[in-house]
This record gives sequence, structure tokens and C-alpha cells, in this order.
Amino acid sequence: MTKEPVYVGIDLGGTTFTIGLVRPDGQLVASANFETAIERGHEDIIDRMAQETVRVWERHGYSRDDILEVGVGSPGPLDLKTGTVITTPNLKWVNVPLRDMMSERLKLPVTIDNDAVSATFGEFWVGAGKPYNDVVGITLGTGVGGGIILGGRILHGAQDIAGHVGHMIIQLDGRQCGCGNLGCLETYASATGIVASTVEALKTGRPSLLHSVTPLTSKRVWEAAVKGDSLALEIFDRTGYYLAAGINSVLNVINPEAVILMGAVANAGDILMNPVKQYLKKMSFPRVYEETRILRGTLGDQAGVIGAAGFAKFR
Repeated sequence: MTKEPVYVGIDLGGTTFTIGLVRPDGQLVASANFETAIERGHEDIIDRMAQETVRVWERHGYSRDDILEVGVGSPGPLDLKTGTVITTPNLKWVNVPLRDMMSERLKLPVTIDNDAVSATFGEFWVGAGKPYNDVVGITLGTGVGGGIILGGRILHGAQDIAGHVGHMIIQLDGRQCGCGNLGCLETYASATGIVASTVEALKTGRPSLLHSVTPLTSKRVWEAAVKGDSLALEIFDRTGYYLAAGINSVLNVINPEAVILMGAVANAGDILMNPVKQYLKKMSFPRVYEETRILRGTLGDQAGVIGAAGFAKFR
């Protein structure tokens, strides 16, 4: 019996990369995670991504002839015309021709895009954003990323950086961001930002379960909030305020039908979503707030690989 051809989606991150086999209807057939090991350099990482991709499809009974195309979601900024990773602090890459290097190794057509765009497209294609044509996705992890889909098509902008919502400045003279600016949304609404807010609050001497917690992570702050710790609850309330400010700017500029929150921080659930919606209701035009859906993603960690396969299919 002949297997139905599949797309390969690859979600490349600073700690791990994930390879998935995805049917043309967007259903994930199989996936596997591998260590990125950034210290080995880009040649080694790309070699291993290609080798493991072949192993994954062979392990599940596919051959090269069964693969339609490969999509790779990568940290950026990127140059999509040349398929180049211009620079990425997470991987410590500069001007790496990722698309062509992967295509040469796999002997298959390869498409690349930003990793947050990949996750957004996955949710748009078969996840929480499926009912909508105009969607903004926001990934909340170590940093804050995003993707914009208008009229069913990815918006890249003139220099392929559309959707970098994490670098909207929401606090004048605020925290130092890795991009070099001060007060970016990423420094307040990411997992890293939550930890920074918590450290600042603990220095005031206020009582909290978190004084004895090491290492301090955003998940541990969430756990304390679930237990009713007032300081932890205040941290998530403040994080919700900053995130609402960023989303409100998105609503005013893009006016999407839906905003989808993804990533580890979004997994905080109502402890984060409730303050986001409360503050957003105060900040937004009433009609915009009432008619725009603020949603959590439904694909979890697989949004990136599904989305990478999706933009390979539709581009």
C-alpha cells in the first residue's frame, strides 16, 4: 500500500529542534526532538538536522519520494529572498544560508520562515485560528515573538520582520532588552521578564513563598500564584497589564479577528488570561474589544512544526 506523501516541518530553537511529518491536511503523523547543541556551530547543527530528518521519515516508513517539501522555522531576523538567517542571538549565527544548506543535504525543496511565524501559521491552519482569516499570534516563552496573517496570507513586511511584537517599546527607559533597546514588551511579558519582575519584588522584603525557591523560574512563580501567594499573583497581574498594552497596540494597528497566545507563559491559563482581558477591556475601543477573540493556542509544542510544514505547502 502506497503511503500518502507528507511535508516535513522543522522547528529550530536554541535548546532543541523538533522534526515533524505532516499530512497535507495539517495532521501530524510523527515528531521527534533533538538537542541543538549550539556550541558545535551552524555546520554541525544543519548536518544533524538533515541527518535526523532522513532518519525520522525512514523510521516511519517513508522515502525521499514521499516527501513533498520541507519547511524550517528559525529564529531571526531572516532574509526570506535568499533563505538566510541574518543573525540570531539564540543560535549565535550570522549570515547563515539555512535554506540552501538544508536543500543541498536533503535533495528537496526547502522553505524557511521565522519560528514565531511558524507557530502562528500552525494555529491559523489547523488550531485555534482556523475559523479566522486575520490572525496575530504571540509566542510567550524565554522571549516574545509573533506572526501576522492577513486575508489568509503571512505578512512579512519590507525587511521580513513584521510580527516582532516582542520589540514594541511599552515602558519608556525600561528594562534593557537583548535587541539593545529599553522597555521592550519582551522584557516584561516573557518568562525571563516574569522572573525579573519577581526578583525586583522580592528585594522589597515582602513576604512570599518565593523567597526560598531556587532556581527561580516563571513556572515556580505560577505555582506560587496557584497557591494564592499575593506577590506571585501581583506579578502575573502586572505581566497581564504589559501584555494587554502590547495587544492593544496590535489591535489598533492590525485590527485582527483573533489574537492567539502561545508558548510556556500562555500555559499559565486564567492566572494570566484574566488580567490580560480585564486590562485590555479598559484600554481598547469597546467594539474592538467585544469583537476580537483573545485565545490560547491549541497545538501546544507542535504548533511550530505543523506551521513550518504549512508554509512550505502554501507558499
